[in-house]
Amino acid sequence: MSNQPSVPCLPGKRSRPALRWGAALLLSGLLLTASWAGYRQAALAEGLVRFHVVAASDSEEDQRQKLLVRDAVLDAARPLLAEAGSARDAQTILAAHLEELAQAGADALQASGGSGTVTAALNRRYYSTRYGENAALPAGEYASLQIIIGAGEGHNWWCVLFPDLSAGEDAAAVMAEEDAGLVTQADEGYELRFRCLELWGAFREWLS
Repeated sequence: MSNQPSVPCLPGKRSRPALRWGAALLLSGLLLTASWAGYRQAALAEGLVRFHVVAASDSEEDQRQKLLVRDAVLDAARPLLAEAGSARDAQTILAAHLEELAQAGADALQASGGSGTVTAALNRRYYSTRYGENAALPAGEYASLQIIIGAGEGHNWWCVLFPDLSAGEDAAAVMAEEDAGLVTQADEGYELRFRCLELWGAFREWLS
């Protein structure tokens, strides 16, 4: 019997090509996932318009007035968007009626005993992942109607304005079926796809 210590087998050169292939496949998978996520988020954003109302502050009164302004602007915007057949149509309509929408909000603010300005803007900006009562949106850039009350230093309320999910509008009527199922979380397997989009949006924000 030999008393020489045993030497463990170490991976030889033959394993290196396999490791390189594995790394290449992993990198390819990540790139394909990133490409898909970027495309899906952009396509999703093109099919909707968000609505944000930013309160003057986080005081109880300012938050209460925020909701009154919200209701007034929604009441003014919904008839305008009744004939919009796409998110692009909705943006065109909203852009032409910003002063009217701001005035509706200002009238509601004044009627509630509040003071200060109400401004309306249609812009495109980055938003983090948001979950609402009727929809959820992964992080990314979206077009949005933004109503700002006073200094706009309080928390905001948001929803998807087009399609008007809070009013029960069928998202699939104006959006791709896959996008509609993702936003409303109605389709099977949405969680994984939503998470991929969420991570992609956060990664893009980190890069910028």
